[in-house]
Amino acid sequence: MTVNIINGQPWRQQYAFNTAQTGDITGWTTSTSLPATIFDSQAIVTVNRVYLFGGFAHKNVYTAPIDSSGVVGAWSSGTALPANVFYSQSIVTKSRVYLLGGTSSATIYTATFDSSGNIGTWGAAGSLPGVKSTGQAIVTKNRVYIIGGNSADVYTAPIGDDGIIGTWSTESSIVGAKTQGQAVLTKNRVYFIGGSTSASVYTAPVSEEGIIGTWSSTTSLPEYVYNSQAVVTRGRIYLLGGAVGIQYSPKVYTAPIDSDGIIGTWALGTALPYAVTDSQVVTTSSRVYLFGNSQNAAIYQAPFAGGSNDSDHSWEVPIFWTNFHGQTEILA
Repeated sequence: MTVNIINGQPWRQQYAFNTAQTGDITGWTTSTSLPATIFDSQAIVTVNRVYLFGGFAHKNVYTAPIDSSGVVGAWSSGTALPANVFYSQSIVTKSRVYLLGGTSSATIYTATFDSSGNIGTWGAAGSLPGVKSTGQAIVTKNRVYIIGGNSADVYTAPIGDDGIIGTWSTESSIVGAKTQGQAVLTKNRVYFIGGSTSASVYTAPVSEEGIIGTWSSTTSLPEYVYNSQAVVTRGRIYLLGGAVGIQYSPKVYTAPIDSDGIIGTWALGTALPYAVTDSQVVTTSSRVYLFGNSQNAAIYQAPFAGGSNDSDHSWEVPIFWTNFHGQTEILA
């Protein structure tokens, strides 16, 4: 069967299609810097373009092309956001991008992107049930969830066939008010990893209808890590940088993912060239990039196999993978 990536964060949530990247990420180097020091922002990849939205105390949008070899090119300014947005969450639904909440704001902003990946004008698209910052957005079959963050509530809404997010509702979760953690989807599970003052890892099943079930604790991180970035492939998860205790960290933690989607024991991978926190991660067809951090405008990159520039949306997947998890749609 094939799957079509239509919703969510396929630039970092790659369980559905990336079977090539299974080992440690090595060969980290610096790349061309951003136009300015940016942190607490959000990043997406459209059709061979990368965008970096907002960040602490500004509403700038920066964009760069991604060439056929997976290399990010020169940065330029895009259409600015309507307001300062930081500690938000971004997702893509078909040909639309959403920015969900952020510090001191429940507002949702959205814009469409064309067949060349160019994003148009931003507009408001309603509000979350309450202010939600430093949480994580997860997209299942046809639902979006925001978990963790500054409140214990989980916000969820359906995603229509047209990519429009519907009415939001509130649920409870064992994750609670865990700020600055990371969330990933595997075969039929969601994980919430780390966060400020916590090394805990929580997991919950995801039904065939895309509904997140009851949460439970699982194997913790070796130490508490927050403000990191996560990338997941079919066989491995990577937790990049962030802060450990009160110190910014260049550490990379990684763990295997078995055929049932269960994350195993965490171990240290190859460290980043610099202690990076409040950054954003994207993958291309050949590289992984960390954009922005709270210390400088540097970009860090390393070789990465099996990713996508998000220009070709279909991949063959093994027969055992039969559910709609990892922001995908099964094609007939």
